[in-house]
Amino acid sequence: MSATEPTIRVVIADDHPVTREGICTILSAAQDIKVVGVGRVADM
Repeated sequence: MSATEPTIRVVIADDHPVTREGICTILSAAQDIKVVGVGRVADM
């Protein structure tokens, strides 16, 4: 990732801990994506 490319910021919300952890692990491998929050429930 170059200095001019924006970082994609994401929030993970899922009620299954294994799913949350798996998604975080996969996304952490990407240099242009940053997980900024993890939660158990998403209220809309």
